[in-house]
Amino acid sequence: MNWLNIEVKFLRSVDYLSCDPVERATWINLVAFCADHENGGTIKGCSGWGDRKWMQLVGVTLEEVSKPCGLWWVNPDDSISIAGYPLEQEKIVKRNRKNGKKGGRPSSKKPNDTKGDKPDGSVSVMPDGYDSLKRNSNSKGNNYSDEFESFWYAYPRKIGKGSAYKAWKRISGMPPVEEIIKAINAQRQSEQWKKDGGQFIPHPTTWLNAGRWEDEIISNTQSTTQEKPAIDPNISVEDFLNGK
Repeated sequence: MNWLNIEVKFLRSVDYLSCDPVERATWINLVAFCADHENGGTIKGCSGWGDRKWMQLVGVTLEEVSKPCGLWWVNPDDSISIAGYPLEQEKIVKRNRKNGKKGGRPSSKKPNDTKGDKPDGSVSVMPDGYDSLKRNSNSKGNNYSDEFESFWYAYPRKIGKGSAYKAWKRISGMPPVEEIIKAINAQRQSEQWKKDGGQFIPHPTTWLNAGRWEDEIISNTQSTTQEKPAIDPNISVEDFLNGK
């Protein structure tokens, strides 16, 4: 894809504004690389890339892309996915290109209807992707809220959307969706969610019903068990049985 058309609402979102300038610049370069390669917003086979290759191909350093950030994350297979990548727009571009090669009919848009398109006929890249998801949902007769669509877009295991939305509406006292998304991004880095290709990621309905956004994340370096104290070899049997 030849163009990046970044919407203002994404640039004003909590996920974006909570990152420092270096993280924002890193995100821009990652989005541009994915759009150029039309890879669905996921960079595969990059786990062995060194600093020089990252600089040559993407324009970022290994240190920058290795830093945990809500704008991108590492998947269980060590690929890297970029938040807000416009997958639906990429599909449109590919479909239009394919139809063009087949001699298909041009777009039915009026000549001066240029919304979403650029002078060369390519479809604009919209990095947040939420509008595309909303349109797709509405076209199927669904009426999901914008907040739920944001949650669904961020949650990695997309199973049972209708049931998840029912759970979403039932929950009272839910924190702002920005906090929900922050919790999801943090849990993406947990061992449980990375294990066996994401097999143990809860279904979204289960996650919502259990209030799992409140879970405390145990870091990889933090021990989940406490070491048992060593037994004094000089303790008497009587003192040992009495718990001394």
